[in-house]
Amino acid sequence: MINIYNGGHGSDNIEVVSPDFMQKAIKFAERNEFQKRFDYLLEEEAAFFLYPKLLALFKEVVRQKEANRFLYRLTDTNRELIVAIYGPNRLCSNESVCEKFGISNIQRKKHIAKIRYEMKKFLDNP
Repeated sequence: MINIYNGGHGSDNIEVVSPDFMQKAIKFAERNEFQKRFDYLLEEEAAFFLYPKLLALFKEVVRQKEANRFLYRLTDTNRELIVAIYGPNRLCSNESVCEKFGISNIQRKKHIAKIRYEMKKFLDNP
């Protein structure tokens, strides 16, 4: 933070926050909102979701209130993939997942398998 003194009678100090600090603060706040972003999964049973086996595991993570902790153990790409697949503005087809992330169908399958492995490991060893 930068402290600027406005000299003169009756003036106060003005604290100016750098844009970098604000961006970091916003990202930190977003990070801590993952649990809230996914709580709806526990209530929305009838909706269509991709990857039902992965969803069942992820619902257990959400049920245990561990979404934040789990997601920050993943790589950035895999974290973004989970958010895109199960977040409130979710993608609804394999093609849209591949298109959004610029990956092939084989790469998508590998990412999903890796996430499923990480999720099983996380749930087995809290």
